[in-house]
Amino acid sequence: MEQDKTSIYVDYLNQKVFPIIDYDRLQASYGTQNKDYAKAVLHLLHQAMVHCYGTDCLTEGVTDYAMVPGVVQSKEKGNLCIALLELDLTSSGEHYETNLLTGYGILPQSNPDLPNHIRAYIRNTFIPYDYGYTAVIPYDIHVNKSSLPETVREMLSTFWKHTATLENRQEMSESEELER
Repeated sequence: MEQDKTSIYVDYLNQKVFPIIDYDRLQASYGTQNKDYAKAVLHLLHQAMVHCYGTDCLTEGVTDYAMVPGVVQSKEKGNLCIALLELDLTSSGEHYETNLLTGYGILPQSNPDLPNHIRAYIRNTFIPYDYGYTAVIPYDIHVNKSSLPETVREMLSTFWKHTATLENRQEMSESEELER
């Protein structure tokens, strides 16, 4: 039986992307003005998505259930985070799960097995949130990219310009170094 494209994407991320992300640096980058490292990680997640799905335009013909890279921002506190968003393309992009990329690593928002302090961190830091994603999903009735918060729109419109080498964890952009 052929593996579905979302499973292929998850396997690819687990094998080739997640191990090279410096999660502490990613968390620090969320607080910088330029968010260079966060944008580079988002770009890498997007490139992996295109590689695995064969396109950045996801419809039912490509897959019924998709995991896509995106950005969430707390409505109350303004905290920003890259996330992998799970969407049902058969029901107009219904959002089912969010996996947050934080200084703690990858945190599935609705996982009841997470320790209480991690669940409290997610709830207190991000919930409720606005979200947007890098994919093109023509039939999604839940996300209007033009009405997203400015920081989310800026991340989604400029991430593709950031192609820092993630393999070299010591490498830091000049702007990140100046902001520390």
